[in-house]
Amino acid sequence: MSRTVELGSQLTALAGCPPEQYRLLSETNQVLRLATQYSKLQRGPGGNWRGQTRINSIATTAEHILMHQALGSNLDKDRDAFISWFYSVQNSDGSWGVNPGDRGDLSVTVEAYLALRILGVSRNVDQMRRSQSFILAEGGIAKVCFITRIHLAMFGLYPWNAVRSLPPELILLPQHILSSICCWPAMDHTVLIPLLILCHHRPIFPLPIQDCAASTYLNELRCKPEEPQEKVLCAFPPRTCGDTALASTSSDLIVHFLSLLKYVLPLRRYALDRSVAFILQTVREMGGVGHLSRPMHMAILALKLEGYSVQSRPLRTGLDNIGHFVYEDEDGKRILSVNTTFRDSSLMITGLEDAGVAVDAPWFRKSVQWLQGCLLSDGNNDASKAFDTRVCRVDDVSSAIHAIIRQDPLMLRSHLVTTALEWLLKRHNSDGGWASLGCSETLVRQSTPDVTGHVLETFGLLLTVSRRNRKLVAQGTLIDHVASASRRAIHYLSVTQQPCGAWFGCCTRYHIYATSAVLRALAYFIGVKERNRWTERDDSINDDVSQAIHWLESLRNQDGGWGDICWREKGGESTASQTALALLALLPYLSPMDSVLRNGVEYLIQTQAKTKTLAGGATWTEDQSMRACSPACTYISSSYSSHCFPMMAIGRYVRALRQYEHGGDLVFDFDGECK
Repeated sequence: MSRTVELGSQLTALAGCPPEQYRLLSETNQVLRLATQYSKLQRGPGGNWRGQTRINSIATTAEHILMHQALGSNLDKDRDAFISWFYSVQNSDGSWGVNPGDRGDLSVTVEAYLALRILGVSRNVDQMRRSQSFILAEGGIAKVCFITRIHLAMFGLYPWNAVRSLPPELILLPQHILSSICCWPAMDHTVLIPLLILCHHRPIFPLPIQDCAASTYLNELRCKPEEPQEKVLCAFPPRTCGDTALASTSSDLIVHFLSLLKYVLPLRRYALDRSVAFILQTVREMGGVGHLSRPMHMAILALKLEGYSVQSRPLRTGLDNIGHFVYEDEDGKRILSVNTTFRDSSLMITGLEDAGVAVDAPWFRKSVQWLQGCLLSDGNNDASKAFDTRVCRVDDVSSAIHAIIRQDPLMLRSHLVTTALEWLLKRHNSDGGWASLGCSETLVRQSTPDVTGHVLETFGLLLTVSRRNRKLVAQGTLIDHVASASRRAIHYLSVTQQPCGAWFGCCTRYHIYATSAVLRALAYFIGVKERNRWTERDDSINDDVSQAIHWLESLRNQDGGWGDICWREKGGESTASQTALALLALLPYLSPMDSVLRNGVEYLIQTQAKTKTLAGGATWTEDQSMRACSPACTYISSSYSSHCFPMMAIGRYVRALRQYEHGGDLVFDFDGECK
């Protein structure tokens, strides 16, 4: 039965409940109405949602400008918009951080400064003078990191001899050896291999003609401009820099040995051909819902150096793909490092379903259809090819399946969902977990509990749906594989639980997110409620869950909310997203009358009330700078994370409280409505 109940039915069913309960339900109903209206207003023409991400956006935008300068492209049309945005995210001391609002970073500041100079900004304007002071105070361009040295060397602003050699033969090494050599968190093949080609060719692209010669273009950023720059800059930067670094003396020996192989010409040419082939594959994979833009910039330049023209199909495809990452608002234009449209739309659909939106509403159906279309290829609707030709995040695909199945369980029989599930199963690591990136079956990445929790939650929903719907018996073989993978994932999560009871994700922050993902997943497996009786299915899960619940409860702030949690810290000021994630984790296990849940919901009600209403809608805003360690941490970087998670938490709380007032345990059917 398709659920067609619109918002407001909760109050009708609770007319006889105690006044305090009725007041809370009345407030939550109003909050959900405003949140739903805001979601409708923010929806794109195609039915999707696209939030803004903050991770690495400054360096990514700077690299975008450097790439176009190297290609000889004209940026006059977007010049003012780019300059405006750079100014809007500049710190008061003239620096730029890795993310907007972060403490100033020398390498990022140098790249942003160079980008502004290329855009035609004079070195004498106030913003540039403040940047000069910061850069010189930090040691000048002699102390920039490895990646920034390459960017400067591309324009003759840094001697290539001062850039550590990366021979193309590195591509011939096994992945685990390559990972031990390069200790940048985001350094995988998609980032490293274009750099191999750049370091081989050592190009020097022309700078725009301005008021000085190229040799003195950045003289104001040198601590000792009068000394020979080759001598000053050839000191290798410390390994603690924020980007790529070579790991050890043994790694240096490997690189030195491979550098000697350049005299074996057939091997060098073979390595370059392998690199080009990989980059061409990357350009194809980055289409559609591909999520990273930074590798694409260097990939395009690498192909240009290998003889591809700007008008060639690979470069045009790459430039078109980068267009998906352009974001412009009143602050100006920038290039996002991460495209979260796929994930944002999945979470928004799930949140709206939790808020009580009718699943057969035309506007909502259009959004669901857009999401389903992302799991299909554009050409022949062959879903199997869609996953073979795209870089997809495992947790993104899992979230999409979860959203689709929740609003229509019979979609489990569809070819697109079946193929997506098979793709997830193929990405299952030997340790029982999943890693975020899943673009290659042969490239194994380290599993993380947060991603594993996402997949396990989706698998738990599928297993529950299949047990209660006889029409899905035909999916028996696939369901058996899902059940087997789930058992291995549960074991992995039990092993990776921290002594404090939490699970840590891919970043050094936001452990509430990882713990929430795991607890929501384990709720499907710890037991099942049948006729008001709790039937245990795994006692070991119960111990893990109890410890995690205790950890979450101990971190609650006095205002009823939760804040960012780092393993080095107790917790920060409460935020809507972290509070909602904690509530989502606790809701399957605690009574809706528990003060922990009640106070958390009231915190979300109060914080939405403080936001400005937009055409009848409202959302939650977070003043704290959202800091994440890498593009892998996209879950908290999107501007919609503080909207979707609270909507989901309040909607599920309302449903739990409604069922509690009816005198029974919360039991869902799988069209999304309570029984």
